[in-house]
Amino acid sequence: MKSALHILQYALLVIAALVVATYLNGQNVAQSKSDSRGENSSRSSQIVKTASRAATHPVRIEDLEIPDEPFARNVAIASWILEIDENRLSDWLSQSIEATWKVPQSTRDRFQTLLIQRLATSNPEQAIAFALARADPIRTELLNAVFSEWGMKELSTAIERVKILDIEVFERLDLLETLVDVNDELDDEDKRQIIDDFRDEENLSDYALDSVKRERVEKPKEEWYKTLKLAQTQSKTYDDLVPIAQVWIDESGVSVLDEINDSVTSYGLRKELLTQALTWFANSQPEQAFNYALTHDFPGKNFTLNEIVRAWASEGDAVEALQTLNGLPNSQLRRELVDRGTMVWMGIDWKLYYRRYEPEPLKLLDNLHLLPASLHSAVSATAIESLVSAESPTRAVEMVFQLDETLQLSAARALVEEWARRDLNACVEWVLSSPDSKDLRNKLYHTLAWKLLDEGEPELAFQVGLRQPIPYHGFGLEGDLMGDIASDDLSLALELLPDVREGTTQMNAYVSVAEELFNRGKTEEAIDLGTDLESKDHYHYYLRLSWTWAQSNPKEFLEAIEQIPGTAVRSYVARQQILWHHLNNYFTTNQLRTLDTHLNERDRKYLEENR
Repeated sequence: MKSALHILQYALLVIAALVVATYLNGQNVAQSKSDSRGENSSRSSQIVKTASRAATHPVRIEDLEIPDEPFARNVAIASWILEIDENRLSDWLSQSIEATWKVPQSTRDRFQTLLIQRLATSNPEQAIAFALARADPIRTELLNAVFSEWGMKELSTAIERVKILDIEVFERLDLLETLVDVNDELDDEDKRQIIDDFRDEENLSDYALDSVKRERVEKPKEEWYKTLKLAQTQSKTYDDLVPIAQVWIDESGVSVLDEINDSVTSYGLRKELLTQALTWFANSQPEQAFNYALTHDFPGKNFTLNEIVRAWASEGDAVEALQTLNGLPNSQLRRELVDRGTMVWMGIDWKLYYRRYEPEPLKLLDNLHLLPASLHSAVSATAIESLVSAESPTRAVEMVFQLDETLQLSAARALVEEWARRDLNACVEWVLSSPDSKDLRNKLYHTLAWKLLDEGEPELAFQVGLRQPIPYHGFGLEGDLMGDIASDDLSLALELLPDVREGTTQMNAYVSVAEELFNRGKTEEAIDLGTDLESKDHYHYYLRLSWTWAQSNPKEFLEAIEQIPGTAVRSYVARQQILWHHLNNYFTTNQLRTLDTHLNERDRKYLEENR
């Protein structure tokens, strides 16, 4: 049984197929990454922008760049929440209720639900406290998320906690029903017993699962009106209407929904009944259910259409569903439904956080033409990734080269991500020797190198980085890797530095290692490291080192500037810091005077002409 957290982890693997986007801190790194990626198109570019393997997420949730497109937005939110640590998780959850965070309510709800379900795995009591402090309808959704997740891990503990939750007894009953319903390790008899025990403890009336209620219905039309009348004085009887409606539709067809709709005066009840009845009917007759919902006006129509498409794509024929959707007039609704059907077919269902469907990789690849062109890259990458586990890497490799050339790179990157996770050595051997396309192999070095770094193989990652040709006006991959290597193993980084290729790549690598030395308080070593470079590179090296230094500790920077080798280099660094002072205000007036003492006449004149 897979918990919601496992589903999120799976979703992140899907994201790895959707994007290969990593970046490091520093002004010049972004261009290098851009040269090695080459992703485009409207929705794909939004996903690329927001999902990053090595991204340092902002402290403030309002600083997140949230995509406009629903598909990209859902991918980004899931990736962020799975990547952050526990402290950031709690912090973001607190920030998610602040009025200063200007986002649509649906986005806020999505963030909170995913944050809560992840928190439920490590601190369920904190998650419960947050959920209880919210107002309905999000309170109920959050509580369902917490206990569904917790129940996957510690069922008996979660059940006992529901029983003493400080909410109305029928709310506890509903929550308990959800908890046991999503747990696929329990059979119907176990679920019924848990619910019956709770009802006995609370002296509630008899209870039956919907499946049992449907078996008891003999004359659905007669029982419908009898129960509807009874519900006017006994509101809990409303729960019996859904299974009666489901049996009635099964026996008489979807047209009975007209009579059901006309017989119910409550807007909210009509919405719930029609949605559940049509979604139920869609499990056996999806096309009829869809056509009815499409051609009739009723409360919650768009939501119901989404649920029918979900059922059609997951339980029925996804190809048939998408063919039907593509036959609709072009509209925002059609695009939303195609996106929903596609995501479910890919194995993701964002709205039902506890469910996950197994994608059909070969079927996905055979039917790319049914999907919008903007989704081809993401879907083909997901299919290839799934094929690695469903069949074999060899089969996945074969299918990569049957794709259109414009899709091969993203699919091959997804292949490398999944294959390396399962068999790192075999994946390395394939990337280094097998791809027929030299251009494709060169681009895969980037993906493989970062994956090796993730797998604790920094030296091999560095050697792979050396294999990737340096793009025109770009930087070598090994220089980009050096910051992460230095952070994890500074001694190894210092050992590898002499092998970095010359030029801007070398400069980036040296500065990355120097910044790590500086962060560890080894300022003299950071300064001495620059002397290994050619004298003409000293200007750029010490200037870049001074950016971080002056910002974090201007006093210490001024005390150590004397150690920078060469009066001309010291003057140049001092000149630039004085020139930028009006932008950052790092220095006091007295400190500026100290900087001024390091200026030579040439740089002093430059400042007079340019300030």
